[in-house]
Amino acid sequence: MSNPQDSGSVKPRLRLIADGTQSEYYFHFPVFSPDDVKVYLGNNLLKNGYSVTLNQSSENSGGTVIFDTPPEAGTIITLYRSIPLKRTTHFKEAGPFMSSKVNLEFDYQLACMEQLEDLIGRTVTFPPSAPTQMDVSLPMPEAGKAIVWNDDETELKNSSFQLNDLEKNISDVLQASETNSQILQQVQTHLQEIRNTKEELATIRPELEQQIAAKADNNAANLTTEAKTTIIELGIPDYNRGHSITSPFTATEPGLVNLQGGSASTTINVTVNGVRIVTDDLYAISVTRTRDIWVATGDVISWSGMSTYNPLYTFFPLKGTQDEETEQDNQPTN
Repeated sequence: MSNPQDSGSVKPRLRLIADGTQSEYYFHFPVFSPDDVKVYLGNNLLKNGYSVTLNQSSENSGGTVIFDTPPEAGTIITLYRSIPLKRTTHFKEAGPFMSSKVNLEFDYQLACMEQLEDLIGRTVTFPPSAPTQMDVSLPMPEAGKAIVWNDDETELKNSSFQLNDLEKNISDVLQASETNSQILQQVQTHLQEIRNTKEELATIRPELEQQIAAKADNNAANLTTEAKTTIIELGIPDYNRGHSITSPFTATEPGLVNLQGGSASTTINVTVNGVRIVTDDLYAISVTRTRDIWVATGDVISWSGMSTYNPLYTFFPLKGTQDEETEQDNQPTN
């Protein structure tokens, strides 16, 4: 080293950015031999591809790193002094005192301390207020584990979970959340469709109720022969299959219940599945006055208060139901 008095005035590390054309880079920290200079491109320590020349001037320390090929533009170049921690000179007792050797030894030791200071400055440290009873030694490596503090915050340990599993669990949760969001959107769409249907039903309900009331008030006795024939052809009641019934009556198939009463003036009650089907008092039905009630399979119809004079209670199944059952019975089996 040509200028030992410069030791301690320059940090032993220099970071530069390559421009893609320059091949020579200067450093000013003192070194003791070209081998003391370590060269990094990015995070990679170079073993070859460059040379180091030291300044021979007594006024300037440091030197030049010369690359065989200019590093690519944007590459981080780090020039670092790395010297072994050792003593370079042994002074003999009562031997000659040479100031140059003493200065060289002090310069070398100072360079070692600069190197240690730079190394410590790039390590993780605790603030001065941190307690001293913490064990910051690292645990033995375990694949996929993270390093965490223990419950007392005094020691480092490996986590109990795998980071890869945690990442997968988070991914599964996010995917499930997206799926649930889609399902929720579908449910909201269906709810809106139900609301729309409910509004439509509310709009047509009065008309349906009027049609049902008109249908229930049909008087089969007043129908002409031609009208009855038309109804039978449409498959509504099958008068050929009509049979007498008693209260209560459970319909085994869809059909029409026809009630005819005597002439006595007696208030009656007619219900289907326990619900009264008239909104006003219905008096005993005479031969010239009937009541038709349409029923579905399983409906239970009952009546009371009817006149005992010449009553007639008849059930007419819908035309075609027997024929359909017969056709199904006649189907070939495998």
